[in-house]
Amino acid sequence: MKLDRNTLVLVLFLILVVTVTDYRASEMTTYLGIIATVVLSVALIINLIAIYLKGKGN
Repeated sequence: MKLDRNTLVLVLFLILVVTVTDYRASEMTTYLGIIATVVLSVALIINLIAIYLKGKGN
């Protein structure tokens, strides 16, 4: 399984969002950070599944 640029960008964005978001505070920006974390995680999982299935098909 070879990772592509999209996967690398998703991982870097996920690391950035996780390190910047303060999950203990209860402000609107915290909720946006949590939503961004979930969306990036789902996108990363979908991308990894697509890479796996693409590699399995060859």
